[in-house]
Amino acid sequence: MDGLSGTVEEELKGKSLKITSFLSIPYSAIRPVICGLVALLGVFYCSEAGFYYLDLVDTYGVGFNLFMGLFIETYFFTWIEKWETIEINIRTYIKEPTPEFVIKLMTYSVPLFTGILGMISLVLQF
Repeated sequence: MDGLSGTVEEELKGKSLKITSFLSIPYSAIRPVICGLVALLGVFYCSEAGFYYLDLVDTYGVGFNLFMGLFIETYFFTWIEKWETIEINIRTYIKEPTPEFVIKLMTYSVPLFTGILGMISLVLQF
């Protein structure tokens, strides 16, 4: 909360926060208002509905997105970026070529297994 308040205060540079043409929050009240809003919203998480909401976010927001992010990352670095470009950087920093089996592993099997794990994660969500 304090970091969020500090960021908002830095962006405003000593000015008040103008919400609409007739509603604004003075600079000195920004931190208490943000902390108060977060505290009020935190009460929701203590209810039974809040536990369901947290379970929903944990289930759908973490598992599947993690695998899809991993798949997109491996897809980008092995198919879009092309291994030849990555190999130039590897030779520059490590001074040794990458073994051929590692190139095949990174190009084909890692995206395949990551995609399979992502699909399993998606199926297990429902």
